[in-house]
Amino acid sequence: LIISSLISLAIKRTWKGEFQIVLADKASQSLSFLPSQFADYNDKNNELKTQVEILKSPSVLLNVFDFVKLEKVNKNSFKSNLRFDKWQDNLDVKLIKGTSVLKLSYIDKDKSLILPVLNKISNAYQAYSGSKKLKSINSLLTYYEDQLNIYKAKTESSLRATQQFAI
Repeated sequence: LIISSLISLAIKRTWKGEFQIVLADKASQSLSFLPSQFADYNDKNNELKTQVEILKSPSVLLNVFDFVKLEKVNKNSFKSNLRFDKWQDNLDVKLIKGTSVLKLSYIDKDKSLILPVLNKISNAYQAYSGSKKLKSINSLLTYYEDQLNIYKAKTESSLRATQQFAI
């Protein structure tokens, strides 16, 4: 009993923080009037799985990893040889079955890192999500501008033909 009590006091505690993100929002569902080139918005299941994988990817999480690595080096609690794949084991990203809610959990032995890391992950995902929406809006804008130019040319041609006929 004494030995187990000493061991439990000597072992460093592991802390866990988590939050949830709603992946499918009203804005992406309201885009159902789009032309067939943009029909991928309607494929909800693949879109959710894609967003989960993107959230796990280094392109979104690398800045967060660099922050964690820097903090651990500054606190002298860890050597600078921390690798991304090893750190990613502390991160659990799951899609809640039957919903469009993503549950993200982060585990670390340093309690003071949990909240900043979760905030940075949330901000990184929001930045990715915002850039994705901006790209889709820009591509829609380009599509509609092209359509506008096509119909302007048709209108001018039709107007010239009408005036020619009138003369």
